[in-house]
Formats: sequence, C-alpha cells, structure tokens
Amino acid sequence: YDEAIQSEEFQNFDKSEQSQKTRDFIFGTLGKNTNDDDLLDCLMTTICSGLSHDDDLYGPTIADAVDDYGKVGSRFELAAEFNIVSYNKVMMFNDAAYAKMSMAPLWTEIMDNIRPWLQADPGDAPKLAIFSGHDTTLMPLLASLGPKLWNETDWAPYASMLLIEIHELIDGRADKSVFKSDFAFRILFNGKILTGLIPGCPQDCELCDVSHLLDIVDIFTNQPPDCSVPGDDEEEEPASEVMVKTQKLMSTKEGILLLLGLVYIFDGTNAAVLSTNTAVGANVMEEEIVMLQENGFEDEPEERTSARGI
Repeated sequence: YDEAIQSEEFQNFDKSEQSQKTRDFIFGTLGKNTNDDDLLDCLMTTICSGLSHDDDLYGPTIADAVDDYGKVGSRFELAAEFNIVSYNKVMMFNDAAYAKMSMAPLWTEIMDNIRPWLQADPGDAPKLAIFSGHDTTLMPLLASLGPKLWNETDWAPYASMLLIEIHELIDGRADKSVFKSDFAFRILFNGKILTGLIPGCPQDCELCDVSHLLDIVDIFTNQPPDCSVPGDDEEEEPASEVMVKTQKLMSTKEGILLLLGLVYIFDGTNAAVLSTNTAVGANVMEEEIVMLQENGFEDEPEERTSARGI
C-alpha cells in the first residue's frame, strides 16, 4: 500500500489540480477525510434517502453537496471519481500486487473447489459453489487476473455477479494448439464474457485452457492463509514475546487489577499513565504495578496462582 501511494503515477494523480479541488471540497464541505473508505457509502445513502438541505439531520453539508447529483460535472461525480480512482490505483499498482495479496485466501478456496474437477475422480467436490462478497471483493478478484479485466475509473455496480465456469472438452474437436488439456474455463462479469482479456487466452474464443488460470493464481494461492491453524502433524509456532509476558502478567493479582484499571477512568495523573501505557508492552509493566500500589492496592507477592492463556 505504501509503495503504491508513493509511486509516481499515484502522486501525479493525487497532486493534480483537479484532485486538489476535489480534496478541498470533500474535506471542507463534506467534513470527510479523503482517505475515508465510507465516502461513497455516505454520499449514496444521502442521495437515496431523499434528504435535502432542509433536513436537520445533515444540515447544509452533505445534503447540499449532492443536490447537483445527475448533472454533468457535479460535485458528487467528482468526489466519487476521486475516491474510485484512488482506490483502484492502489489495487492495480505493480501488476495488482495488492489485489493478489488480499484475494489470495479467497482464490485458494475457489481453486480448492475447481482442482478436483480437473482430476479423473473429483470425489465429493461441489458442482456449484456460491460466494457472497462486496464490491471491494469483486474488483480485486478481477484485477488479480490481468491488467485488462478492470479499469481504474470503474466501480462494481450493486448486485454484480462474477461467474467462473469449468468446461470439460469431451468431443475431441478442440484445437490442441489452443487447448492443451481436457479442461477449459470461462469468466463472465455481469453477463459480459471477459475470458479473452486474460493473458494467454485467445481473444476470439469464449473458452480458454484451464492451464492459463492455474498459471496466474497458483503464484499467490500456494501460500498458507495467515489465519490457518496448525494441524496435528504440524509444529505450532511459539507465541510472541509480548504474548508470553502478557500471559505471565495476567496470572498475577496486579495483572487483574491492571485490566480492571483499563475499563474504568480514574482521576489524577496516574490514571493517564495507566490508560496510555498499555500498548507500550512488557517493559512498562513493572512501573504500572508500582502505580497500582501507589493508588492504594497492596501487593501480595508470596502466593500467586498460575493461569494458562486461552
């Protein structure tokens, strides 16, 4: 993400005169940060609700700002375009690296349903798999397949649908120079066939050999998900040092008192230290225990009960 927004292409867009005017409008009139992901949702729900500048809920801010919706060059269209292009430029930067990384777990699950059908016996693999997602799911899925499948000025419409079909070539009439295997795939987005836009696929055919799909997605789907749980035969990674020290602290009376101190707001300077030092880590734990003692909590160091973190 940081590399994308620091790239020359993004900086040229972000520092353009039009972007600056739009940014001033978004921040000054709408009172929104240009990095807010909910900008489009905020504008669209205001329009769809029918609120105007006479409504006390919004006052002369967002409602006024979208009163020219539907007009050429409207402030809404400019704000929406700025938000869309900003998102897509990051998503598509460096051969859609951001899209591939974010969609790798989903592509892994999708391909887990497809790969069995490329074998002689698919076993109990489903013939139909349905996934429900967001606009920000469909766009990076398509962008991860090649630079021509998504435009930086486009946004997935409401109720969009992406279809990935697997076809077995069984009649023997397939051109072996095009279809090297016995399986092909077809991709449609909202009824439009996009297969020919995928690198390596013939532009004049609705189908493409499945090897091209595998070549693209295998690069970023052969990694274990970040949230995977080690199996019985896998060695579990050791907990981080911070987690170990936190568990050790929470096995003490002082640790329990510290946790309670985070829930309530105390008066005085010691409470401020209590609330701000929690993210610093184990290095300040002893100071916080002393602070609790200064607030009237007595230490009982002799007898402690150990506890195992869950």
